[in-house]
Amino acid sequence: MKSATIVALVAAATVTLAVPAAAEENRWIGRVRGLGVVPDYNSDEIGATGTRIKVGSTFGGELSVTYLLNPHWGLELSAAAMPLRLTTVGGEFPGLDAGKVDLVCGLLSLEYHFETTGRIKPYLGVGMALARPVGYALSADMQASSITDLTFTSSLRMHTQLGADLQIGDGWRLNLDLRYVPVTTRVDFRLAGGGSLDTIALDVNPIIAAIGIGRSF
Repeated sequence: MKSATIVALVAAATVTLAVPAAAEENRWIGRVRGLGVVPDYNSDEIGATGTRIKVGSTFGGELSVTYLLNPHWGLELSAAAMPLRLTTVGGEFPGLDAGKVDLVCGLLSLEYHFETTGRIKPYLGVGMALARPVGYALSADMQASSITDLTFTSSLRMHTQLGADLQIGDGWRLNLDLRYVPVTTRVDFRLAGGGSLDTIALDVNPIIAAIGIGRSF
């Protein structure tokens, strides 16, 4: 009897919480963002040459969707892509074009949305970022150095986020977003004979500033 009473109370509480949630509208937010990317890069030296890899600043794009669990908490799932230009710095072989690779990121964020009375709605977020460099384009400088390819490993790390929406009417909003996404990959310099010149750790660690447009639905 006691167990039946507890089950009934839990069921009643679940129904009570679920009814307002189901009744609320506009729990989804879709956004399209343009990205400015400044890598906080670092790399091991290649062999014993003292030469390292530099990752240049770039631009990219992102699509995201957010589901609001309640007025304060939300889950955002986004996909971003950005081309990265690689060059060499320092040591025996500085200033070489090391090619280009596209960094593709999938990000899942838990966000806290602050309650405000105005049109500006700030939020903080933390989550996981899966980053994968794909589509490496070999440069002439690398070919001249007998390098036939660069291969990269994927990275799964936590990221942090700060942003704000400016509501502009009819569900539309202007979005500003700033993220730090730690990305560490291992780069393998492949030789013509099938061997490896060296494998080094490369920290890309992009600081991503974004501006976009979104709509709740």
